[in-house]
Amino acid sequence: MNPAALTITASSGTTTYEGTPPTITPIYNGFVNGDNASKLTTQPACTTTATSTSNAGSYPSSCAGASDPNYAISYVPGSVTINKANVNIATTSNQPNPSVTGQPITVSFKISPVPPATTMPTGDVGVKDDKADSGIETVATGHVPLSIFTAGSRTLTATYYGDTNFNVATSASVPQTVNKADTTIAITSVSPGTTVPGPYGTNYTAVAGQPVTFYFKLTVVAPGSEGATGAPTGNVTVANARGVYCTASAGSGRCVTSFSEVTDYMLDAVYPGDSNYNSSVWGSVMEDIRDFAMNLDPSTSVLGPGKYLLKLTSLNQFSGMVALSCNPGLEGTTCEFTPNPVSLDWTPLDWTPLESRTFVTVVIQMPKGAPAGTWPLDIVGTYGTGDPSTGGLTHTISVNLTYP
Repeated sequence: MNPAALTITASSGTTTYEGTPPTITPIYNGFVNGDNASKLTTQPACTTTATSTSNAGSYPSSCAGASDPNYAISYVPGSVTINKANVNIATTSNQPNPSVTGQPITVSFKISPVPPATTMPTGDVGVKDDKADSGIETVATGHVPLSIFTAGSRTLTATYYGDTNFNVATSASVPQTVNKADTTIAITSVSPGTTVPGPYGTNYTAVAGQPVTFYFKLTVVAPGSEGATGAPTGNVTVANARGVYCTASAGSGRCVTSFSEVTDYMLDAVYPGDSNYNSSVWGSVMEDIRDFAMNLDPSTSVLGPGKYLLKLTSLNQFSGMVALSCNPGLEGTTCEFTPNPVSLDWTPLDWTPLESRTFVTVVIQMPKGAPAGTWPLDIVGTYGTGDPSTGGLTHTISVNLTYP
């Protein structure tokens, strides 16, 4: 008689990392004639390769060694699964609190394995707020540095990211207050950079209508910082009590304007702040705007051929050479200026804004045989290029020339 087929399957089971593996037992299929395991000549031995020190994962279980002349015995393996252990994590401190925008915060944490595990977990712990700021460090470090670049009331959580043998875990949240960081604003230079002594320090000078560039630097005051993406936003203005003269974005570093009124300007750089950074004001820089004026004596809009007196006035300490010319409407008409060019100079007197004047003789002649009538005549004074965009000036007196 042939022996009956008997299958012995090793049992499967689960445990937790560093826990006791389950006992492996045989599961029988195929006994006949009322037999059971006790009838076997030799009992099987069952085991698993999983131990209490094995890493989390799946391990085989098996049975072997059974014998009986009445059975043809075969074996089917089982498996033992070692699950990752849990951990407890808690934030123990977050300092300083309150902080300011961009200030480094140290978030300390405590992590411990949940029994049966006793080994300290490895890997990383990350701390993040309820927005987008985050930091990461190893478990062994015990703390995570974090800088938050938006002001307001925040909540911080620490997350253990797990490793081979331990599950991910997240701490309870803790509050963190982030106040606005202070800023400083300063005008670092002015272009054109021509300077003169002033009653309160150094004054910058430009002519009326000339573009003036104010270079500024906006800085976040430590312990605050702006980080890679947290720079102050909004605009910086150059202004005084009379108004705003130029506006530029906080990150541009400069703003450009021009001044038409001939006077001295005491100017401040103003940053109004934004949702994350406090306002700041820097004052003051002095900007002197200079010009010259021309007037005919006698003052009239209708002239005839002859000699006249041209008055050039230095305004607000203007100094420079002015070239004189005329543009006649009647060909052949000439203008002779004495002297030409004219040197306008300014000698301050106790910083009193007095006008400094220079007089020029103008002789206007018309061509022989000029017909009777009236023609336009422009008397032109030019300083430098004549173009305010390059620091020059041009002034024109327009009259009508009548003959005879």
